[in-house]
Amino acid sequence: AEMISSRTKILILVVGILLKGTSESVVFAFAFTTKSRLTTGQGRGSPSKRIEKKHFSFLHTSPSHSPSSVLSKVSDTEDEQKETPTSESSITIPTPTPIYNEFDQILQSRRTINNFQPNLPDNWEEVLQNAIQSAIHAPNHKRTEPWRFHLLGPETIQKVCELNASIVAEKKGEKAGEKKLERWLQMPGWLVVTCRTTASVSESASATDSTSNSSMGDPMSIEREDYAACCCAVQNLCLSLHNQGFGTKWTTGPVNFDERFAEIVGLNIGESSDDGDSGDSDDSDDNDDDDCIKEFVVGTIWFGIPEKPATAPNKVHEVKDVLIFHT
Repeated sequence: AEMISSRTKILILVVGILLKGTSESVVFAFAFTTKSRLTTGQGRGSPSKRIEKKHFSFLHTSPSHSPSSVLSKVSDTEDEQKETPTSESSITIPTPTPIYNEFDQILQSRRTINNFQPNLPDNWEEVLQNAIQSAIHAPNHKRTEPWRFHLLGPETIQKVCELNASIVAEKKGEKAGEKKLERWLQMPGWLVVTCRTTASVSESASATDSTSNSSMGDPMSIEREDYAACCCAVQNLCLSLHNQGFGTKWTTGPVNFDERFAEIVGLNIGESSDDGDSGDSDDSDDNDDDDCIKEFVVGTIWFGIPEKPATAPNKVHEVKDVLIFHT
C-alpha cells in the first residue's frame, strides 16, 4: 500500500483536473504525504530514490474564473486588437462631437479687431504667455524655430508711434500724421513678431530693403520656410487670444521695415552667426558666403479686449468655389 506507481499518480491528477473543470464550486484536494520508493532498475542493488512530502491542490470557487472563461477573454481581447482590413466603400466619416464643433467655432469666429478697450485686464500677461506657448507649436519644416516675440513697453510704443506718424506726415501732411499718432497710441497691447533666420551675406546685403527679395524668391529656401512657419505661429497666437476673449489685429506697414524701427525694437538685421570659434584658420578664407543672422518683421500684433463684438464679413468664395477635386 505504501508503493504507488507513477501511472496511478498521473491518473489521480488527471481526475482531479477533470473534476475541477466540471464542478461549479468544488474544492478538490489531493495530498500525497507518504514516503514512497520509486524503483528505477531491476534486480539486486538497483539504485532507488525517495519522493519526499508533496502537496498537490486544485481550487475552483467560481465558474467565472474557469480556464475556459479566462481564455475566452484573452481571445476576445486579441480579436479586438487585430486590424481588420476595411474596404474603401465601408469608410464613414464620424459625426463631429461637441468639442470639435466648439473648436471649429473658435477658428471661424476670429475676427480682426480695430477698436479695443483702453486698458488690459489684470491677467493679460498670463494669457499672452499661454498664447505664445501655442504659437511656438506651429508647423516648422526645418525645425529652426525662427519666431521671436518682442513685447513693447510704454517708452518703445511711444517711439514707434512717433516714427510712424512722421512717416505718414511726410506723405500726407502734418494733420494726417497727428491723427495717426493719436490712433496708434490708443492700442493697449503691442507685440512685434519677427522671423530670425540664417542667410548668406550675399543674400541679405540689406535686411531692411523692402525691394530686395533675397532668398524669399526661392521656394525651397530656408528663409521662405521660416517665414511660412512664423505666419502659422501668428495664427496660433491670435486664435489662442481669441479663445480667451481677447481681440487682435495683425498689421504691417512701412514703419515695420524702416531701419529706425529695427533700432528702436532692437532687431538683429545682419549679425554674424559666427560664435567666435572659427576652427581651422587655414580654411577660413575658403568660405566666401559666411552665414549671418537676419531678423525681419512678420507683423505687429495689437491685442486687447474688443470694444464690441466684431461683425463677420461676407466671404467672397464658398467651400465649393475653393475645393478642387482631382482624379
